[in-house]
Amino acid sequence: MKTTRLSSIVVVIFISLWVNNLNAQDTNVFRQINTQVWEKFEEAFITNNPELLNSLHTDNVLRIPSDSKTIIIGKEYFENQKKSFAWVLENGYKTLMELRFIERISYDNYASERGIFKIIVIEPGDIKQQYFGKFHMILEKKDEAWKISVNYDSTENGTIDELSFKNASDMWDFKPFLTNINE
Repeated sequence: MKTTRLSSIVVVIFISLWVNNLNAQDTNVFRQINTQVWEKFEEAFITNNPELLNSLHTDNVLRIPSDSKTIIIGKEYFENQKKSFAWVLENGYKTLMELRFIERISYDNYASERGIFKIIVIEPGDIKQQYFGKFHMILEKKDEAWKISVNYDSTENGTIDELSFKNASDMWDFKPFLTNINE
């Protein structure tokens, strides 16, 4: 009887550990997403390349700039990006962008990535302005490529700042996100 009870406990522990490992976060997925999406996302702003930025999204992406209380879908978002990037170029501005993360969760071919962005706009005459916001992106992996399917951001009523940005994790620092999502 003790042997049967002990065997049952061992089986329950083994199954529990196995199920928990199914939900463990994978650094390989984070590396893929960084390489396929986030490095190129930042590059698109730095090089003023709307085609690169648009290529990182699904065709029917939902773009939700919360501060403006709107939802923009697919082609309209892509056209807006082209116009915005053209304006930056025509007016002699430059843009730098950096992303940091507060949450990264992946499962199968889906990922939820939340973080803080910093945009530095350099106006003619080398006048710099910084802007901060919080983002939440939902990504899907199709045909071995990660793409953004939901692109949400907010300034949280101006409460996101340099400290928020510094407190978030670097794109390549996976350690804070490797805990089991069921814990």
